[in-house]
Amino acid sequence: MKTILYLSNSRVPSETANSVHVMKMCSAIAKKCDLLHLVCIQGKDIQEDVFQFYNVEKNFKIHYLSENTLKYLVGLRKLLKEINPSVTYGRFLYGCLLATLMGFKTTFEIHSLNFVGTFKSKIAFWFLIRRKCFKNIVSITHSLKMDLLEIYKSLDKKVIVLSDAADEAQIENENCFLNIQKDKMNIGYVGSMHPGKGVKLVMEIASQMPQFNFHIVGGKVAEVRHLKDQNNLDNLYFYGFVKQSELSRYISFFDICLLPNQMNVYLEGRTNSNIGKYTSPLKMFEYMSYQKPIISSDLKVIREVLNEENAVLVDANDLDVWISSIKLLAEDKDLFQRISKKAYKDFISNYTWDRRAEKILESFNEQ
Repeated sequence: MKTILYLSNSRVPSETANSVHVMKMCSAIAKKCDLLHLVCIQGKDIQEDVFQFYNVEKNFKIHYLSENTLKYLVGLRKLLKEINPSVTYGRFLYGCLLATLMGFKTTFEIHSLNFVGTFKSKIAFWFLIRRKCFKNIVSITHSLKMDLLEIYKSLDKKVIVLSDAADEAQIENENCFLNIQKDKMNIGYVGSMHPGKGVKLVMEIASQMPQFNFHIVGGKVAEVRHLKDQNNLDNLYFYGFVKQSELSRYISFFDICLLPNQMNVYLEGRTNSNIGKYTSPLKMFEYMSYQKPIISSDLKVIREVLNEENAVLVDANDLDVWISSIKLLAEDKDLFQRISKKAYKDFISNYTWDRRAEKILESFNEQ
């Protein structure tokens, strides 16, 4: 595969999970092709190099286009002519449609059904899947694939499922918790503060378990300040957003990792955008890569990756069961080690960014 153009309307750099996904995927795919170009929107100003910010190899080119859709497409049209990619791969519906209209083979990746949330986007998708140059769709979960096929039955043989992924762990001996009591177990949560992610559940658990330290990594400054105002616990610590290059110093220190997703998960400021049914949380794979025991909400979409062999699965809303599960792992060292090792084994076999990139390139070759 010679040249690949990766289309995204994510802001890079930013604190969003989708921008992490885009940068990690571009770096992984770039290792296996001659040249990769990422097209995205300029994010916030940072002091360091954008590749360092995401902790990825500087092995692809980034092109920033306007956040205005029309101006973006005008700029994309010019780039497509200049680069003339062998394949276009993208998460931006209108960009992918333009690529097919210009005759480029195109694969479209979806993480929810929000991309057909308006009449205009439904029309765009209808045209996309009927273009001769449209090749296939990559769905983040089986649940999403099934719901997509309920609406678009003609896509039956054009949808492949690839879960999210993570880097192989970079274990850190030096941690960020020098003032924390070392005689207590440390329970960690990494992720956003979006409704449905379960942060308030973690806070409730911490209030009932003073014998453990609890750490919440993630969230914007205002969100973290608000949660801190609600909390006066001595065993609960908030750290706010942590960039990818420093995340290992936190996860390496955790004894147990929590994945308290609820049935309904909403994106920031979009209460009509429920992604809970389709989510493939990056933190789940990061926990697995660090060989940490995971206690997770028992949800159908989570069971696409986790099960009783590689995690402890519990009722998402049952506080008592969460508490008893933490106690169980703290006391049962055999269970602690067994699920940690199985999760890591599953991760190495199926859920690294490199493995995901290989499967995407295999789909290109099949085309």
